[in-house]
Amino acid sequence: MSELENRTYGVELEKPFMAETGDSYGVGPEYFGQLQALKEQRGEPVELKYIGDQLVAISTQHGEEALDNGFNLGESATGPINQADGGLCKLYDVTRQELSDIAEALEPQHAAVLNMSNHPLVNPDDAAYSRFVVPKPAYSYVRTVRGWNHKAGINASAQNSPSTGIAAYEAANAVNIMIGLGAGMIALYANSPFENSRLTNAVESRMGLWEKMFSRAAKIGDRRLHHDPEAPFESLREYFSWMFGPGTTMFFASQENTTDAKHGSEIVAIDGDPSLLEFLESKERQGHLLESSEVVHVQPKLGDLALHQFLQFSGARVRFGFIDGTESTEEFMAAMRGRGTEVEDFMSRKTSFMYIEGRDAGANFADEELLDTVGESDIVRSVVISSSALQAGLLGNASEARRLVDSYDWSTLMALRHEAAKKGLDGSIGDVQVNRLCQGMLQVAADGLRTQEKWMLEYPQFVLETGKSGAKRALAMYDKRPELTEKERIRATILRRKAVLRDTIA
Repeated sequence: MSELENRTYGVELEKPFMAETGDSYGVGPEYFGQLQALKEQRGEPVELKYIGDQLVAISTQHGEEALDNGFNLGESATGPINQADGGLCKLYDVTRQELSDIAEALEPQHAAVLNMSNHPLVNPDDAAYSRFVVPKPAYSYVRTVRGWNHKAGINASAQNSPSTGIAAYEAANAVNIMIGLGAGMIALYANSPFENSRLTNAVESRMGLWEKMFSRAAKIGDRRLHHDPEAPFESLREYFSWMFGPGTTMFFASQENTTDAKHGSEIVAIDGDPSLLEFLESKERQGHLLESSEVVHVQPKLGDLALHQFLQFSGARVRFGFIDGTESTEEFMAAMRGRGTEVEDFMSRKTSFMYIEGRDAGANFADEELLDTVGESDIVRSVVISSSALQAGLLGNASEARRLVDSYDWSTLMALRHEAAKKGLDGSIGDVQVNRLCQGMLQVAADGLRTQEKWMLEYPQFVLETGKSGAKRALAMYDKRPELTEKERIRATILRRKAVLRDTIA
């Protein structure tokens, strides 16, 4: 098991909000005010964050409680937590407290967190988008310049996105492992069998979001942002070339020294639609400010590389931060022209952190039905932390995890991802079964965790042994009310899927 000193843990946990009627619920400033009061009562420092005059987040000592694309979709960004400070066990404690606070903050508004990975009663149309969308400047850009169907995600599509710290030399292999084994993550955490008030033909309809969002994008390269890689990456050079090379179009540049693509305010659309690597090779490029159309000239900087690190939507991606994002890009581009480990060498010297962000696990929470089935057990307690533990265990036992990936044909694994979204554990490609892949994943991951962390895999082990994923349990509830209309059956199911987030369980 890897004992690297830089091992860190974190999670971005998205949460669909629901009203007591079962409808999607958009929070207001009173929600953040309640969170602020709860944390300050414990002596925790809190910083409020606004977009214009709208309160959209609070920053805490462990991360941020914020919103993703809509006021109906919360996002808890927690970490990084070093192994020396408690690692996964500390992450569990912090996340449990955060979720307990969220439940308490929602209660006065007669609202709660929904245990699904989307809100199935939302019709993602113009009305819902106008009602729920968070006014981040980047969203105007993706709609008006890139032609993305951004409203496709306004139904509170939610994931449990674990972050595991890595060294630069591990990065390419680590992202291969998580994308390669993504079918298992999708199946074990499938939790969205309904969409737009209808029963779908998939247990994780959330995975269809990206095709809806990008299929008619104005930039041709954007239409493949969610496509899986055709082969494993041999190096970070290959990874960056796949994301940012020929056939792609850079996002935007910023005149500010920012690496936050969603919150940057001075968005500069670069003329000529270069790829990011083409842009970084330049001394200067002309563009125009999105809001005013003023012509400006921009000098590329490493911060622009960091700004673009989110710009692919497959099952995992490498995340990083530069020690100094204002220096020249020449050294990075020289490394990209090399043939060995020059990019890994560069990133090792220049980054302050690096981690793998997993993107395949849908959001899952404990609910009363699961409690009734297994009691206040490690199965229930591990629901939220298990995605982080599963990824950490696979990367902590990376040699065996890579052997598991290499025991399958890569193209089969990529096809299996789509079958897992449709059929969950029952998915297969020929004689390659999602169920068998999950068995191998859990065995490898258990060997990659410390003794005190192994209980965190109890929930996916329960799903594997019983077949009762969040989606399958929701479908069983749905099937019990055949006398109702389809929409009424979905609403009745939602009302039984309120997440149980008290601090002894969450």
